[in-house]
Amino acid sequence: MKPELTIHIGRPKVGSTALQGFLNQNRAALAGQGVCYPKTGLYHGASHHFSLVFLPSLPDYPVVQDLKPDALYATLAEEVANSGLSRAVISSENFWLVKPAKLKPLLSERFDVKIVAYLRRQDEVMVSSFVQEIRGGMLSLDTAMDDYLGDRGRLKLLDYDAVLAEWEQVFGIENTTVRLYESMAEGIERDFLAVLGVNPKQDFRFSAARRNASPALDVLRMLEILRGYPVGEVAHRQLSGILTEVSEQLGAEDELDPKRLISNGQRRQVLEQFADSNRRLFERHDCGGRRFPALETEVDAGKPDIPRLDREQRTLLGIIAYQQRQIQVLVNRVSHLERGNGVTPPAPAPASASAWSRWFRWLRRR
Repeated sequence: MKPELTIHIGRPKVGSTALQGFLNQNRAALAGQGVCYPKTGLYHGASHHFSLVFLPSLPDYPVVQDLKPDALYATLAEEVANSGLSRAVISSENFWLVKPAKLKPLLSERFDVKIVAYLRRQDEVMVSSFVQEIRGGMLSLDTAMDDYLGDRGRLKLLDYDAVLAEWEQVFGIENTTVRLYESMAEGIERDFLAVLGVNPKQDFRFSAARRNASPALDVLRMLEILRGYPVGEVAHRQLSGILTEVSEQLGAEDELDPKRLISNGQRRQVLEQFADSNRRLFERHDCGGRRFPALETEVDAGKPDIPRLDREQRTLLGIIAYQQRQIQVLVNRVSHLERGNGVTPPAPAPASASAWSRWFRWLRRR
């Protein structure tokens, strides 16, 4: 009997990063309930190799350009077989970009395939993607939203009916599960366990915070300014993560909410484009009797004069606090390791710059 393989295909900007971090962190707990989350094909904790091998146009393709799809999927089948488990799951939002017909010859003889897709109302996806592209330096906060919303490539990927119809044609509508982002009261991690039929026992560790959150508009502007400094892509990503976390700690302010980037009229225009597509989709998939929520009443779009001085000051203090927390974590880890070796390190969390210097000199000597 072939093992069952559940493929989480995304879509992007619908909690995929949170789900993949959860699966990677809870590999042992999943195995305890009969589900294998393979190490084969992992890239940043997600099963991205399995999708990237078909997507040479993506920036991350070089990490898989020497891999042959058949060999990669054969290794997957071997790892699942060696695990002794009858079920496995892989997750990559990049599958949303892959033609499913390319997967069938690699999977049909090896697995019984199940497809899981998470969907979000199209206008919300557009805002989230817009913010993500600003953070990545691909767009400016001053980019005209009308131009962004009219991009045919982006709109094609938001036609949920058309994308999922291809997967259903290859793997069967009876093997395709559609879930709605807005209906997940307890988050995507618990929802996905429910899809798998796995009981969320105490040995599962759930994340306490959102991942890939959207920073406030003033923080987005700061990220744009930082992009002008040639410190390297890794540093830019780290700064983006720090500033986004700080933004969340500062709390939401209506005038700085990224949702203001798109007006009610623009939202209605987007949703009208996909009204027929969404109707056809919900005719085929019940989604627990749920539908996308109706367009709520919001203030019109507007980009305030940002950043403001008080927010700048609090953001700077937040960055300092963030760095202090990270340094304290490092101190605690080193202290724990050295105590295990019978070595007593200097006292943690020194207060002055000179004390920090002495501590780091000691750390380098170790």
